[in-house]
Amino acid sequence: MQLRSLLFRRIVLWALFYLWSATGLLTISALMQWQYDGNGGWWVATIYGAPALILASSFHALFSNQNTALAVAIAILIAISAVGLIVEMRVRKG
Repeated sequence: MQLRSLLFRRIVLWALFYLWSATGLLTISALMQWQYDGNGGWWVATIYGAPALILASSFHALFSNQNTALAVAIAILIAISAVGLIVEMRVRKG
């Protein structure tokens, strides 16, 4: 039972790390205006960020404004991170 709990916690932490790092990479990609030019940066951003983009595509379907969809997706990511942190602190505490 303890092994399952530890494994679950690690999976959640790695998933949160991936989602935040993919968000950062896609933000950098947008700010640097990487486009399809065969450059390495564009390929890295596309390959690494593809699963996160697939997960976030549902927000684009819900909202007509792309900035609103982005704000909602980041707010949900912050909320999930906060809940994960609270659960992790409670598990370590007692």
